[in-house]
Parts: sequence; structure tokens; C-alpha cells
Amino acid sequence: MEKKLRDIYCENACKHIGKGFQHLGRGEVLDCAGLLIETSKDTGIYEDGQDMLEFENYSNKPDGRSLVKHIHKFCNVIEMKDLKKADILLFAFGGRATHLGIYLGDHLNDGGEFFIHAYILQKKVVLTRFDDEWKNAVVGTYSYKNIDEEIL
Repeated sequence: MEKKLRDIYCENACKHIGKGFQHLGRGEVLDCAGLLIETSKDTGIYEDGQDMLEFENYSNKPDGRSLVKHIHKFCNVIEMKDLKKADILLFAFGGRATHLGIYLGDHLNDGGEFFIHAYILQKKVVLTRFDDEWKNAVVGTYSYKNIDEEIL
């Protein structure tokens, strides 16, 4: 059975679990945007030089408007009720959209919902239950524009 790009994306994202957190981190240490960038590169969603890579140049100071602007370049806005694995979650804390995660759905097959993110409070990439507290912090949900293309 052929795997779907969404499944491959989630598998690649999970390979980063346990990596350390560093703002603007790429490679062996990541921040939340770096997790998306590295997973997209690993999966082949975006090749070098495409829109996704402009996102690497964001500021040291969290800027929700800039973050949303970059997300809109490579993602479509979706409703939270329509989330599928590999979709992107945008969270706001302190009234500002400053954090990203990758939705995994029922990743552990226990009836719960999960997401993966590089979480500064835990200083690493973690798998987190997508509970009501996290759901209430969501200010945007997105799907990669080409995530449902056929794998050749």
C-alpha cells in the first residue's frame, strides 16, 4: 500500500522528537518554525529556494503578522473542524500569534488528538496531547497547498 504524503510528513516530523530547542534553530536544534521547515525539506514538500525558505529569515522578536504572512505563502486556511494529520496549528500566547505545531491526529491510536512542536518550556521537540487548553490557544489552522498531491 502506498503511503500518503501526509503520513510521510508526520513520520518525518516525529523523527525530530527530542531534539533541543533554540530560537531560529535549524538542523540539530529547532524552534517551532524550524520544525516545519526541516520536516518540509525532509519530505520534499518544498525544495531549496522556494517560498518556505523565506520563512527562515524571521526576526528574533516574535511577530505574529509576519508569521501569518509567511504561512499564507505556502498554506491554505482551513477550519479547525477539518484538521487532518500534517496540518499546521498557529497558537497565540499573550495575545500574539507566535507558536506553530504540526497536527498528528490520533497518533497513539488511543482516541486522543496530538501535535508535535518545538516547545521552549520543555527545551525540546515534543509530542503533546491536543487538549482543550491548547485548542483554546489556536488562532489559525492551515494545510500545505500541495500536501494532497500524488506521490510519484
